[in-house]
Amino acid sequence: MRKMMTGAALMFAGSTFAEVLPEQTATARDFVPGDYHVVGAVQGDLNQNQRDDWVFLVSRNDEGESGGKDQGRTGTGESDGLLVVFNEEDGYRHVLSNLDCLASDSEEGGVYFAPEPDVSIDRGNLYIHFRHGRYGHWTYNFRYQGDDFELIGYDSTQQRGPVVERSVSINLLTKRMLIRENINHDAEGGDEEFEETWKEFALPQPIRLGEIGSFEALDVKAHMKLLD
Repeated sequence: MRKMMTGAALMFAGSTFAEVLPEQTATARDFVPGDYHVVGAVQGDLNQNQRDDWVFLVSRNDEGESGGKDQGRTGTGESDGLLVVFNEEDGYRHVLSNLDCLASDSEEGGVYFAPEPDVSIDRGNLYIHFRHGRYGHWTYNFRYQGDDFELIGYDSTQQRGPVVERSVSINLLTKRMLIRENINHDAEGGDEEFEETWKEFALPQPIRLGEIGSFEALDVKAHMKLLD
């Protein structure tokens, strides 16, 4: 089991690391710290400059493990965190590192399995997805603002096997939240009947990717102030 994190889910999450890296490099992978390896990567334009940027999913090397940036294992394995690199005219520029935000404190084996993280880029936004098998899934939608990525949307679905019991969709730009509750308790999947509730809220402080200590502990609704 990974070491339990303490403190609030939103805190400065170590967008810096001990290894000193150059401001710009010729290849994006040069920014991956030497004690981490790449387990997945996605490309897409995140800063509207018509160039494909990089998002790397990374995992800390096991004790005593050393070697190249990816250890020959790109695309597989568990992710501890992520790293964002912009593709600019004069080279690649490191934008953000949050090397522990995807790690799970609950990986103890047995029947329980931790949610599976994944990332994608669509229309300039960075999506971080978590799939939890028959229990549901949830997605965070980030957009680059200034020198960080701010959360602008959140969607979650709670399931009982094939049956969707509850879904929540939060738009942090319009400050509106839609809650859908299944009221057909005999549903078998595809025949749910949903009761919809809309709520408005204020967001005192933006939620930034670089400040998230742990997605597992992050409660988006706890950062919202519901309006009467």
